[in-house]
Amino acid sequence: MEAVPATTSAKEESQIISEVENIGDGAVKFNHLFNQLINKWQQKFDEITKKHQKVVVWGAGSKGVTFLNLLKEYNDIEYVVDLNSRKQGMYIAGAGQKIVSPEFLKDYQPEIIIIMNPIYEQEIRQLTYHLGLKSKFILV
Repeated sequence: MEAVPATTSAKEESQIISEVENIGDGAVKFNHLFNQLINKWQQKFDEITKKHQKVVVWGAGSKGVTFLNLLKEYNDIEYVVDLNSRKQGMYIAGAGQKIVSPEFLKDYQPEIIIIMNPIYEQEIRQLTYHLGLKSKFILV
């Protein structure tokens, strides 16, 4: 074992400790906000379940997969809509929802569509309008 003189001053050490504490504070805040968000969605899904409403998620990308896996014990969502024909007929990894085409919704008639990417909201609204749907939209 060897000992060498420190290359940082007491002031620099204090700054490093402060930065580490800030990271810890940020992690605590993130955890708190994350739990609040999960609770919010849990309450939404409780309301939906009580009303026996059919819900689909629009978007089988990474955001949709993460959303469904984080909340899989709180929802009864059976289907995820995606325009990508290569994903259609597949299932969401971990959560198990079937990925379907938008045309599937004509027969399914969901009361609520949860949109994973708000950038596509207008496109999705137009498409569902042309499919004859009168669904309510929730943006994530």
